[in-house]
Amino acid sequence: CLEGDCPSFLTIVPARPGATATPGAGAAPGAGAGRPSLPAGELPEPAVAPVDGRYSVYTTGIGGTGIVTANRLLAHAALAAGYAVQGVDQTGLSQKAGAVVSHLHVGRRDADITTASVLDGGADLYLSGDLLQAASANHLRKVRPGRTWAVVDAGLVPTAGMLQGTPGVDDGRLSSAVRDAVGADRAVLADTTALAERLFGTHLPANVVLLGMAAQLGALPVPPAAIEHAIETEGPAAPTNREAFRWGRWLVADPATVEAALAGTARSGAPRAAQAAAWDPTSRAVAAAASLLDARLVPPGLPAGLRALLARRAAQVVDYQGRDLAGRWLDLVARAAAADDAGHGWALTEAVAEGWFRVLTYKDEYEVARLHLRLDLDDVAADLGIAGGYRVRYHLHPPMLRRLGLDRKVAVRGGAARAAFRVLAGMRRVRGTPLDLFGRARHRREERRLAGEYGALVAGALDALTPATYDHVVALAASIGSVRGYEDIKSEAIARWRAGVAAS
Repeated sequence: CLEGDCPSFLTIVPARPGATATPGAGAAPGAGAGRPSLPAGELPEPAVAPVDGRYSVYTTGIGGTGIVTANRLLAHAALAAGYAVQGVDQTGLSQKAGAVVSHLHVGRRDADITTASVLDGGADLYLSGDLLQAASANHLRKVRPGRTWAVVDAGLVPTAGMLQGTPGVDDGRLSSAVRDAVGADRAVLADTTALAERLFGTHLPANVVLLGMAAQLGALPVPPAAIEHAIETEGPAAPTNREAFRWGRWLVADPATVEAALAGTARSGAPRAAQAAAWDPTSRAVAAAASLLDARLVPPGLPAGLRALLARRAAQVVDYQGRDLAGRWLDLVARAAAADDAGHGWALTEAVAEGWFRVLTYKDEYEVARLHLRLDLDDVAADLGIAGGYRVRYHLHPPMLRRLGLDRKVAVRGGAARAAFRVLAGMRRVRGTPLDLFGRARHRREERRLAGEYGALVAGALDALTPATYDHVVALAASIGSVRGYEDIKSEAIARWRAGVAAS
């Protein structure tokens, strides 16, 4: 990310070297205050999965979480064992927390591998670092009951929608979808992200924990020693990944021992909770949204979960800019709700609510500043085990400086950056007005045009809605979800969306 096109992020550095409770890369396993050690004793040696022609691994996850690491380690181990290996990583939006998919085939000969991607029903091992993606019908097409092993992180990685508080995510239903697809005896789920954050202070080793689980299940075509040998080639990350791999094996071999090792230690998963708080609407916005909902909505039969979603989204729009924009958002959503019904599961209302929210609340300079200010840095530092104070650097690549030719990020000290953020966040009311200097930029004008196009398109489709066109209108409203990224990446996505809408 330091070299990439992520628009802004921050780094937190302990004020004193070594003033952290979590050991750095290369520290001895178990070192560090409050950090549990690996269980004592020898792990039972697992079976090795037979390679009959080819053995296919399908891995899914969220970009920026190190999802490709597990397949890379397995590929190195298989090559060292004399197997032929072929695969492909689909990392399109990895820097934007988009979906990442990795395909890997292990064969006895090159001729045994006839395709780079895993075909439907062709996965022998289904690894996923994100439960939402693991339960997706699009990905589950790759598995086959009785054949595929599924090893899945049961924690919910926070995508943008989740961080904004989308209600109604039923992790029990998602877990059941995975188990039903492969068979309950061939699916193992564990919150490896929380485990990795607790043990290493970062979520990145979570996917190596998954690989360890798969090894102990007998779902890998190479023995654990071969994976550990591949890990040794990883340089500074090797000690951490080796330990993560062994923790994964223990999770399968003796989960009670792992639970006992973790008992009484510091809370797990806290960094994600602290991050999510930045999206929570303020109490003032919640009250404003409630009055707007009462004035514009809602059909009597609207389910409580969907009404909660609408209330939260309306409050978030109030915080984003104000009541007027929230009213504009609700007007279109109310039209969708008036044309919808329980027989269709209110799919149209939800699709319009989410799509319209996405295009109206684009991430500009004002919003990035506001969200940075919402983050509690003390909580984040505490969750990372940093003691004795810390320094913050904001790494920014402002579009204005980019247009002037700056091709890299600039690092700004925390105090100076936050002072500028307070000014920018306070100016968000001028967004879209003649006083909006940032709004004159090409990409900001394009984002406003997109909102107008989408609103008019959906309004027209609602006016012409019939039972026969219902599913088409739902798909049209949801199609805006394909527009992601920033600046030129987003412009390209907008062009593809327009072409897709025209073709439909």
